[in-house]
Amino acid sequence: MIELKPMHSFSSMNSTETGARVDGTAGLRTANRRLALGIVCGMLILAAITLYAGLKSMPGRRARDARDPMAYLPADSNLVAMIEVSKVLQDEAGNELFNDLRIGGIGIAQVEHWSGLARKDIGVLVIASHVDRQRIPRTVLVLETLHPHSQKPGVRGQGSGVRTTPIARGDKTLYRVAGEAGTPSAYLWCAGETIFVIALDPEDVDAVPDEPHRGLDYLDRDLCQLLIDRVPKDAEAFVAAHGQAWDQTSLSSYVERFIGSDGLKSLSDICFGARFDKKIELGGSCRLASQTALRAAREQLKSRTGDRVDVRETAEGWLSIMSRMSAQDFQGYWASQSKR
Repeated sequence: MIELKPMHSFSSMNSTETGARVDGTAGLRTANRRLALGIVCGMLILAAITLYAGLKSMPGRRARDARDPMAYLPADSNLVAMIEVSKVLQDEAGNELFNDLRIGGIGIAQVEHWSGLARKDIGVLVIASHVDRQRIPRTVLVLETLHPHSQKPGVRGQGSGVRTTPIARGDKTLYRVAGEAGTPSAYLWCAGETIFVIALDPEDVDAVPDEPHRGLDYLDRDLCQLLIDRVPKDAEAFVAAHGQAWDQTSLSSYVERFIGSDGLKSLSDICFGARFDKKIELGGSCRLASQTALRAAREQLKSRTGDRVDVRETAEGWLSIMSRMSAQDFQGYWASQSKR
């Protein structure tokens, strides 16, 4: 602390007092410089922390308005998958894979029918599920369109049937779209001028927020960390899931094909991303609580994939998986696993 003494009159000021004032002024300047340096350092540290936080939260910063499909996911989702349809379809391998891929018998043609949109008009497709012990997990699809869509009742879209009389569900207005032969019906909510929400049961839409969330922190914390830390920044498609007791869920038989029964029981996190550049580049990891199960899962994956997939263990208990293959190889491998 610097003490400033009262100044005497000019007439009584002698050389000693003048020297003392000069020394005091120099000391004051030195103290001010130190204070300024401290303020600058503090600002730099604050800026560095802010920049770090901003970079860490970058994947979630898109979810800020009504045009972002990630802003409409149910808060209790423990599995999220995303496909940048407009980008994937531009690549030869992505186009070949995405046009033919079926999950649970449902593919892009079914999504076209439900939404009334041509696939070329879909920008991003997000799928969110709450996977538990139910035979069919609650799942919603959120579409972001490349262009504003019509929200008028009874609109006939390309390849779709006429939407029926509106159904009031809280503050949402749903339209039922009948499925084609052998496929289920769906319920459609026009959440915004570029957003469609689709569910197989009207009750499933209740979990979708009436207004878009901001950021990703409304999701489960562990799932949010997966989305921020584990999803490759250049992924054009990804799936991330967090949970416990996966062996008791409806996805158990699918996951067990890849990592075995021991791995299934100790599995907690799954995160895989893909990008398309003439071939399919796959990268991801899964975390298992047991080291024994981790090693067994690695051996099972290596025995089934051979040299096509690089499988490694990490010190943190993750199983890292990397691969680059053609669309035909991927489809062949997927089909072979489905038959097991």
